[in-house]
Amino acid sequence: WYLLFAIFTTGLIKQNYSQKFRQVHYYYNHASMPYTPKDGFVVEGKNALPFIENQLLPKLNLTDTEQEELLYSIKVSLGQNSIPSFYQISIIPKEIIDKELPINISPKPEIVIRNFVYLKPLAEKVELAPPNLPTIERKGFTVIDNGVLAE
Repeated sequence: WYLLFAIFTTGLIKQNYSQKFRQVHYYYNHASMPYTPKDGFVVEGKNALPFIENQLLPKLNLTDTEQEELLYSIKVSLGQNSIPSFYQISIIPKEIIDKELPINISPKPEIVIRNFVYLKPLAEKVELAPPNLPTIERKGFTVIDNGVLAE
């Protein structure tokens, strides 16, 4: 499948199928990703959302609005399920996302930032290596693609 839309220098997006202008474009892809991060954070279940909001998202080079939107997506992904003892919270490396969920944008952006948060409920605490969170400077035409992969 593919999506077709136009992005203007004002930052507005015009979706070709609806002809509506928006500031953000949402899409859902229920494809599985054959990748399990080996690094990340392990956080008590009850502290997962505050940790994500206050410690993880500010490190991802997102605007306040982008952080709010990603946090909302995380909350939706977690749903109303019972809270596990712990969560593994990881960021899937961009090269994995690009391989498994490729995007093609024309004209080609100068910068593409893809932040996919991986959430896995855990019954007990495990030790993980800390993640290597990339720092990417925005310049020129920048595309932000945020997502959530929840097990």
